[in-house]
Amino acid sequence: MKIRNKLFLIIFTSSLLIFSFVIVYIINNYRNYSLKYSNKQISDYTFNAANLIKTSLEKDLMVCKTISHGFKTHENIPTNNRNSIYINTLKNIIESNTDYLSLWIIWESKFIDKTNNLDTVRLRTFVYKNKGIVSFVPDTVKINDKNFNNFYHNSKQSNLDLLTNPYYYTFNKTNYINSILKISIATPIIINDEFAGQVGIDISPDKFEDLIKSLHLFNRSELYLLSSENEIISSSKLNSKKHNDITKLYPALSKLNTKEQIKRAESFSLNFVDSLQTTYFATFSPISIGNAQNSWSICVIAPKSEIEKESKKYFTNSIIAALIGIAILSIISYLVANKISSPIKKTNIILSNLSKGIIDKSNKLESTSKDELSERKILAKTCVSSL
Repeated sequence: MKIRNKLFLIIFTSSLLIFSFVIVYIINNYRNYSLKYSNKQISDYTFNAANLIKTSLEKDLMVCKTISHGFKTHENIPTNNRNSIYINTLKNIIESNTDYLSLWIIWESKFIDKTNNLDTVRLRTFVYKNKGIVSFVPDTVKINDKNFNNFYHNSKQSNLDLLTNPYYYTFNKTNYINSILKISIATPIIINDEFAGQVGIDISPDKFEDLIKSLHLFNRSELYLLSSENEIISSSKLNSKKHNDITKLYPALSKLNTKEQIKRAESFSLNFVDSLQTTYFATFSPISIGNAQNSWSICVIAPKSEIEKESKKYFTNSIIAALIGIAILSIISYLVANKISSPIKKTNIILSNLSKGIIDKSNKLESTSKDELSERKILAKTCVSSL
């Protein structure tokens, strides 16, 4: 093998190894960084979306707290005027808030009627919208209704705020076919450190649709507002049925204990594979209001292929750049090898001629440097001149 080829292989191979190591290191690190950054971006986006929903719910809770605080001094209101004041207050609020389905105040009977100590009876003022018309129902309620008993009883025992999961309800007790899906937000009325009743607002899950639609999602990702039971309250996905468990859309989530983590109001992320072997990245951010024990969650689910698109694009561009770099490296290696081997080749021609007794003074060796190759030229030139 000629020295030029040897030099080319040595220079090119060593440079290629170093160049390849650096390129692989950069590409791999950037890919990992890109994936982590994309995952964090989705998680931050989910957290911000959860805060938007939380802010909306806390505004409703604040309305309840304001009413509750205002009615702590109900004893100062003449008994004959109380119902009219309650009804007018609630009617004014519901008329100015198009999102509200109904508002209600429930009193422990002994706080309204000192002679009534029945623990199973509550006095309720109920204002609701029926086809755009505000109606009201002042009545007496026994706590044998399942939902009412659970919600009210839990609040009475804990003195905490209330955020329910969606449930079906009808304002017309004779027609349960027209039941609607609603959510209740409530706060207790505390008088002299004693539970005196509850103020609540009912809203429709539809309230969150416009808010969710206004959010700019990651490409091909879906956003779900979930109850503590994994039920879909609202979603960016058009064909997702409300009140359905999200595991019906993504069965793989049922094996990952997401419901328990949502109930504990935890932020978490995970990867899962669906039945079509598509890998998804899912991130959850909790929604809690006031001191309510129940919590919801915002979930964003995105295909890993979409998340990795940017890093794959960078990888392709990096490979192209690397191939161009290798081509340039090979050209430079060849030129360097040729530069070194060329004077050696000329010197070898003169020495070969001398060995055959041929002295050709026309073969001049120019020396412009002071390296070993230059010394070799000078010696060959001196030898020709002396002969």
